[in-house]
This record gives sequence, structure tokens and C-alpha cells, in this order.
Amino acid sequence: MNLEQEFFEEDDRYAEDDGNINVTTPTGTMQLKQISGSYMSEGTLTSSIIDTGAASNYFEFRFLPTVRPPQTDVRFQIATANATSGPWVFRGPDYATSTYYTATTTMIHDTHDGDRYVRYKAFLSTANPAVT
Repeated sequence: MNLEQEFFEEDDRYAEDDGNINVTTPTGTMQLKQISGSYMSEGTLTSSIIDTGAASNYFEFRFLPTVRPPQTDVRFQIATANATSGPWVFRGPDYATSTYYTATTTMIHDTHDGDRYVRYKAFLSTANPAVT
């Protein structure tokens, strides 16, 4: 199953955000919310639960930044589980809770293999309030 469409092409594919993400951007894009002409300095968005349909082997995490201005950052973590109730522990590519996917293509740790459900958490930030 190709999850690329699942992650970004449906308007309702996120469970929550911290209020600092502009959730009305065109489908497939994420950016920080702008208030009074300045972008928020950071924000997070957590996806809805994505059902792969069966126990799955996860190979790589990919994202395609079309525009990434200087002084901005985007990081991700993923969580997998065998039940929709979780537990949802978000982790980076080395399976640590303190690391993030930052490269556009990164192998997913094989400890996730065998889980049916997956979620991602996006972390956006900017050091310049004029760009996101």
C-alpha cells in the first residue's frame, strides 16, 4: 500500500495541532500560522491514525519540501501500533523519542515492522517571523 496519498491529500488527515499551524493551507502543504503579519515561531501537527490494512513493514519516511526558506526547519516523528488506541509514542529514525526525521528520505527503524497503524507528528519552526 502506498501511503503517500494518505498522508497529505485528504483534508481531514490530522487529529490535532497546537494552534500555531495554518490548517487551511492547500492540501499537501503545511505552514505556520501568520498573525498580524508575523509567523508563529513554532508549531506542531499530529496526523490522524492511518490504517495500513494489515501488519506492515515500514521502509522509508519521505517528504517533499517544495519550498523551504532559509531560517526555517521542518522535522517529523512517527508512531506505529497494533491497535487504534496505541500506545502512540513518537520516535525518530533511530527509534529514540528525542530524534527526528529531517532528511527528505530516511529509512524507518525496523522495530516499527509488524504494526498495522501509523501516525506522524510534524514540527515546524522559523527563526525569522517574516518566513515560514
